Amino acid sequence: MLPNDVFNGIFTSGSCVAVLRVLYSRESGTTGRETARLAGVNHRTALLALKELEKTGIVNRLVGGRDYIFTLNKSHYLVENGLSALFQAEVDYVEGIHNQIIKRIGEYSIAVLAYNPEREEEVPMTMNICVVYKSKKDDLDEAFPGLTSKVEKRYGIKIKPYFIHEYTFVDMANRKMQPVADIVKRGELICGKIPG
Repeated sequence: MLPNDVFNGIFTSGSCVAVLRVLYSRESGTTGRETARLAGVNHRTALLALKELEKTGIVNRLVGGRDYIFTLNKSHYLVENGLSALFQAEVDYVEGIHNQIIKRIGEYSIAVLAYNPEREEEVPMTMNICVVYKSKKDDLDEAFPGLTSKVEKRYGIKIKPYFIHEYTFVDMANRKMQPVADIVKRGELICGKIPG
C-alpha cells in the first residue's frame, strides 16, 4: 500500500468504518467479539476488518488473556489529523439534527424519539421520529414543514414523523402495542420525557 493510497486500506468497506467507529468511541480496548457486537457485524467480518486496519497501523492488537484486545492508535497521524475530526463531525452532525428538532418542535411536544421501525425496510437518509403531543397538534403541523426543509437542506436527511397524542401513546405503551412498544424499547429520546 502506497502512502498516497492509505485511505483505501482504512475505508475498504462499511464494516471497517463501523469497527473504527466502535474503537473511536471507547477509551479502553475491546475484544474482537465485543467489537463485532457493538459494530453490528458478525465476528468473522469484524476480525477481517480489524486485521486490515492493523496493517495500516491505526489499530493496535494486544494480548489480553485468551483474547486479543484491539485499540485505536490515537497517536497515529491519520487518527489525530483525520479520523478523530471525521468521527467528531459525525457526532456533531447528529447533535445538529437533534438541535434543529428541539428548536423547531420541542416546545409543542412532550417527547420526541428517533427510532428505526422494526418491520419496515430502512430508507437511506431518512430519520423516523415519534412526536408525542399533549394538545395543539395544529402548532406541530405548522412548525413541521419548516423543520423538514431546514434539516433536509442542511443535513441531507428526510424526517418521517409519527405524531401521537400523549394518552394514546401511554395506552399503547401499557398494552405493548406496535409501533409504540418498539419505539419505547429501541427509540432514542431526543427531547422531553417519555410519558407513562
